[in-house]
Amino acid sequence: MGRARPARARTRRPRPRHPLDVLEKTAGVTAVPGFGAWAYSSDGTLSSEGFRTLAEGFLGAVGVNRDVDGIYLCLHGSMVAADEMDPEGRLLEETRRIVGEDVPIVVSLDLHGVLTERLLRQADAVVCYLTYPHVDFRATGGRAARLLLRILDGGVRPVTARVTIPALVRGDELITDTGAFGRFTRRAAELEAGPGGLSAGMLISNPFTDVPELQTSAFVVTDGDPGRAAAEALAQATGFWDVRERMRQPLVPSAEAVEIARATTSGTVILTDAADARAPARRATATRSCGRSRTAVTRARSSRRSSTRRPWRPRSAPVSAAPSARRSAAGSTPRASRRCRSRAAST
Repeated sequence: MGRARPARARTRRPRPRHPLDVLEKTAGVTAVPGFGAWAYSSDGTLSSEGFRTLAEGFLGAVGVNRDVDGIYLCLHGSMVAADEMDPEGRLLEETRRIVGEDVPIVVSLDLHGVLTERLLRQADAVVCYLTYPHVDFRATGGRAARLLLRILDGGVRPVTARVTIPALVRGDELITDTGAFGRFTRRAAELEAGPGGLSAGMLISNPFTDVPELQTSAFVVTDGDPGRAAAEALAQATGFWDVRERMRQPLVPSAEAVEIARATTSGTVILTDAADARAPARRATATRSCGRSRTAVTRARSSRRSSTRRPWRPRSAPVSAAPSARRSAAGSTPRASRRCRSRAAST
């Protein structure tokens, strides 16, 4: 008979603030509703017609509210359409065209998103999840909203450095509480909370998002300090590359998995697709059979070969100034309005 464990007092943690809480509880701020859309599907890539419908609603909301002082966009980062490899970048580019460079835009992304050049050029700053499994939805939105308000106050001037890493990773080492990946998300949180830090993160993308810019990205956003942003992003990328081999998931080919199942005489055997149900929406093979698992295994293995054989060395990070900072450098004065009506949108 085992010994009973003494009951531990459960400490109730304060719930992270939602972005709307941050905006609505700030004096002088009016949060203006924008556009929201969600999709949970395994039917394949978003059709051209579907993306047009989505874009019309999204950009229509931007046009109606073009007089806002700031915009927060809650995006995912790995959407793919039949005729657009970077839908979120396209939406952000069109949003910038509508509102102009005077309006700061802060974007939040899933850490499985793809951080594209187009998105970086148009956003004043990027914020991303720092946990996997994702338990910081609300906290990430709150961080993005607070950063937007700081930009509107005129107190910070975001500059972003990003280093791309030719590695695609999977497996339990990505669990941030226990795995090797957690070291980098915790460091990102330290950088963001430290002096001069505005945001930081690692976007590992998803191996099954078949787009040209698929890769891992380390990014750091600082307050007007491009040298530090570049140095910290480079340090994150170098550390990640050094431990990339630990972040590999052994996969079993479909035929071998079936034989293992047949040989198992007790218990329950589960055959699961490595890409999970959402992979087809990211341009993975959409066949509902073991063939999809075989394709996933082949693609994952080829990714590992390319990452381990390529003689990659970290290089200095390109630095992107926020649109408002670029405008200021050209001679005009950035707007620092406290009358910040912020529009939140999500896809």
